[in-house]
Amino acid sequence: MKRSGASRPENPVRNHPDSRISLATRRYHWIGMSHSSADNLQSRRRARRALLTKVLLGLLVLGGLGGTAIVFTMNRGSGGEVAVDDRYRVKVTSFDMTIPATGEIEALTSVEIRNQVEGRTLIKWIIEEGSRVSRGDLLVEITSDEIVNRIEEETLRVESARSDLVSAQEAVALQESQNRSTEGRAQLAVDLAELELKRWQEGEVATRRKDLQVRLQLAERNAEQRAKDYANSLMLFKEGFISESEKVTDQNRLDEARAELEKAQLANHIYSEYEYPKDLKAKTSDLDETRVELERVQQANARTLEQKKADLINKERQLSIRESRLAKLQEQLLACTIRAPGDGLVVYGTSVGRNPWRREAPLQIGQEIHANQLLIILPDTTELVASVRVHETQSSRVSVGMPATVKIDALPKLQLKASVRSVGVMAEQNGFGSQVREYTIRLLIQGPNEWDLKPSMRCKADILLGRVEEVIAVPIQAVFVERGRPYVWVPSGSMWTQRPVTTGRNSETMIEIKSGLDSGDVVLLRAPGPGETDA
Repeated sequence: MKRSGASRPENPVRNHPDSRISLATRRYHWIGMSHSSADNLQSRRRARRALLTKVLLGLLVLGGLGGTAIVFTMNRGSGGEVAVDDRYRVKVTSFDMTIPATGEIEALTSVEIRNQVEGRTLIKWIIEEGSRVSRGDLLVEITSDEIVNRIEEETLRVESARSDLVSAQEAVALQESQNRSTEGRAQLAVDLAELELKRWQEGEVATRRKDLQVRLQLAERNAEQRAKDYANSLMLFKEGFISESEKVTDQNRLDEARAELEKAQLANHIYSEYEYPKDLKAKTSDLDETRVELERVQQANARTLEQKKADLINKERQLSIRESRLAKLQEQLLACTIRAPGDGLVVYGTSVGRNPWRREAPLQIGQEIHANQLLIILPDTTELVASVRVHETQSSRVSVGMPATVKIDALPKLQLKASVRSVGVMAEQNGFGSQVREYTIRLLIQGPNEWDLKPSMRCKADILLGRVEEVIAVPIQAVFVERGRPYVWVPSGSMWTQRPVTTGRNSETMIEIKSGLDSGDVVLLRAPGPGETDA
């Protein structure tokens, strides 16, 4: 058996699984903290809690704990001092189950005021830090001379762009009018060509064909008549009624009639086969040319109009860009005067999250600031929350709505009621290089802020998990663990002997004993020394 005083400041559960070390004794041994410096008290407490958490992870395997984690703290009396008596008489008692936590006060709601002015700017005037302001109060003034000059220059550019836009709009309107005129003329030429073709087809062609048909019919009838006359002449000549010359005359007339018929037939053939197709092609070609010209005019007009419209769109975009730049500059000018969007306490951005190794001077008149720089935070101090951190092994026991108490380090006598408002979604690392991970718990402080509490005040909180009523319980430092089984030391004559116990729920200082002890039994609050055990 190894005594607690012989162990090195490491995790005894990991390095010595069979060691018989009191939970509270381990705690004293690991911490080894010095009380000589009041300034380091808070850091020592955090270190103590981090080290004890490692033991907690090892003891979660205890079958007799019923799934309830043990919170390792020193046994304290009502005054907070370490108990001097190393014995405890077991009795039926009640105790609260709480989770201790530390953190700081925050406003439930706050507004960040950032510099919205681009480029190089200087603070012209700023309200004093710590002032309480109302909605509309002036917070910061930023130099604006350069912005005013740029607004004047951009205003001239906007006017020029508007003039160019008007010219482009007039050019489009003029082009549309010209297009209508030229397309109208081209369309008229097409219409006239179509009428001319129709007039020729329904007028000249019909008349010509009628004339040729009449001429052919007359020639045919004349040739037929002359043939009959010549036949009569031949009969009369044979009978001697007419002379040779009269017969020849009738023959000549027949030849002439037949010649006229051939000429009429030839004229009809020439017109149908040559003259009509030639004239038709000429008239159709004229109509096609007018239609091609109309299409060419339409395409040329469309291209020209498209160019005019493209130029118009370009001018519109240029004007829009100029107007946007002017509007942005005007917004920048307005952003040079920053007013409070609501009530709150003025906190400079340089006072938030300060690096202890690099002090940043508070904001002041004449200081250069950059775009989007955090200038002021306006926390609404009428509703406050305590933002505290709880080890990840304990966070699952906390739920929204649980009651809690909050104590302010600067006001030690003040105890405030609160309730759990939210539990962090993800665990965060506790300090650089630390393996301890904690969840952030936000506790809503009840009632108005009558004590003028301010954000960033350090605080402690106890989150009430529940109350254990009328059970047998002993101080938590009386419970020891060996090979995963809890036990206590009870008197055996002048010696001390181990007695296995079954543990239950626990608080910071007390732990429930479900079996193994009765009311009135005595247990040792420390590990027995050499020669004090019956083993």
